[in-house]
Amino acid sequence: MRGYKSKNQQLVYDKNGHRILDLLNIRMTGDHGHDGEIDRWEMKNPLNRCMIEFDGKKFSVVDPKQVDWNIYFDNSNLPAGIEVADKITNWAELQDFCPESISVKGRKTVSFDKGEYDDNILFAGSFDLDLKLPTHEEVKNWPIIYIEYYSAKAFADFYDYDLPTVELYKWVVDGGKGYKYGTSDGTIIPENCVYNGHSIKKHYQKLPKGGLDHTQWPGQHKGHVQTVTLLHSNPYGVYGLSGNVIEWTQSKNKFEYNCRSKVSSEYETFITVGSGWTYPEEYASYDKQCFTETNVGATNDHFGFRVVKRK
Repeated sequence: MRGYKSKNQQLVYDKNGHRILDLLNIRMTGDHGHDGEIDRWEMKNPLNRCMIEFDGKKFSVVDPKQVDWNIYFDNSNLPAGIEVADKITNWAELQDFCPESISVKGRKTVSFDKGEYDDNILFAGSFDLDLKLPTHEEVKNWPIIYIEYYSAKAFADFYDYDLPTVELYKWVVDGGKGYKYGTSDGTIIPENCVYNGHSIKKHYQKLPKGGLDHTQWPGQHKGHVQTVTLLHSNPYGVYGLSGNVIEWTQSKNKFEYNCRSKVSSEYETFITVGSGWTYPEEYASYDKQCFTETNVGATNDHFGFRVVKRK
């Protein structure tokens, strides 16, 4: 994955020198087909940027109408040798920023599938098929993304909160009913969880010796995070425990968590739980794949957090 940085990048550090926010680190994509090229279908939605900005005095949630979205299609902002594969006119939610001669009417809209798409294709996520730019009020209720561990901790400490533990997540996801998914009824379908609507078992072709065949990748999600209360809460009244964003915990790894981990021992790590809006259903389950040992500096467009009140 690559983070395409704009020229007005803003890095924020805490008083101990830990990087806590990488503002405007916003165009993430990658060679998902593993063919050496980045194609139009592999580009992620520009709306997957950190919606927090800093004016030198205070942080605030930016109004999407006030963002210069064109900078994310400017090759001069990208690493040497990398070119933008899409155009602003390919993104349905950005139609207000397109030339007046460009219309979205009658154009095919794609939410996920891999393909060879031309200039006329429109991309929009499965929850964004109204094709409208999110409002300022809507964005204020999105989970924050591009969050590293020390940014989540800094927020929690400042407001006298804690980050949850793995055990607390398991308890609240259970809902008193033995649920394995943090949804309203303990199941997972595209109507009750913000995920990519696919499963590894059904939609991702596996290699004979394990792993996934990336040349057969089913597509790249064209959506973005959603309002926290978009879907119903679980039995304890908690929203979005599976899907939308991965979340940081204060827990360190231990054997009984059965964590997925490829992190070198030289890095400081904590456990992340849940799954992001780009992930298949298996990662949203708190039964098996949910817990990951994660480098404190890891972040992207589906890393977020929540807090709990200290006793």
